[in-house]
Amino acid sequence: MQLNLRKLRSVSKKEGKDIIARGLKLNEEAGELSAEILKYKGHKGSDKTKQEILKDLQEEAIDTLIMALDILVYTGAKEKQIAKVMDKKLDKWLKNLRKRNATPEYIRLK
Repeated sequence: MQLNLRKLRSVSKKEGKDIIARGLKLNEEAGELSAEILKYKGHKGSDKTKQEILKDLQEEAIDTLIMALDILVYTGAKEKQIAKVMDKKLDKWLKNLRKRNATPEYIRLK
């Protein structure tokens, strides 16, 4: 996955909002993602097809990702730094999966 942080930085600078507003926007997007997950799992009514709901769910996940990245960019994080910390966090997640005796398909990621 190739991220266009240059474009994100450009858009982020034009936004002009502070860290609090950005954090609140991230939470708003996460709430919208949660609503789509509930629809997808049948816990919230919708007259859309499963495929339409899945598309909406993926778009809300991307909106959430964009806002999380926006906060990183706003606070000065660089691409290499993000990649390094992300790799470290993924290693930690994988280690915890192994401790919990998670299913083999997850363990084979490393």
